Amino acid sequence: MKITKLIILILILTVLQYSASSFLQINFAIPNLILIGIFCLFFMDYRNEVIFVVIFGGLLLDLLNSTSFGSNLIVLAIIVSGLYAAQRYFEISKIPLFILLIFPASIIYDAVYILYNFLFGIHLRIFDFWQMILFTAIYNTILILIIFPIVIFINRKLFPNQNKEYSLELMERT
Repeated sequence: MKITKLIILILILTVLQYSASSFLQINFAIPNLILIGIFCLFFMDYRNEVIFVVIFGGLLLDLLNSTSFGSNLIVLAIIVSGLYAAQRYFEISKIPLFILLIFPASIIYDAVYILYNFLFGIHLRIFDFWQMILFTAIYNTILILIIFPIVIFINRKLFPNQNKEYSLELMERT
């Protein structure tokens, strides 16, 4: 995938996340579209591009966010490191239940984000936000279950020569 397409994708996801947040928000939960985009790219074997999305998307989120700089980048890097670690033990290209990793990843994102901000003097108590964190994790999981098949369909239409199959089984690596 070319860098220009990735930059456009990141810009679209970021603009949607910040400008359409009032329309996407349900019960104080706003979906993390950059995180969902990273998961989609990772599970579609664009793993090298994911690093660029983490760096550019994380920095862009940090620029648009009013909290301490670097927090989004660090949290996204931690989550993607976890995905790469999981890839060592399982055949992630076989998609399925691994897509449900968005649930713990979303919880980790919010918890580490709050911890990072706490370390820099922004005192947010995680226990005050636990219901919102759980609801956001559920919301992100539902969204990726809806969005991912659409992304696969679009990818197949745009790149018909790639002939990649996405199955619904999880295979342990030996």
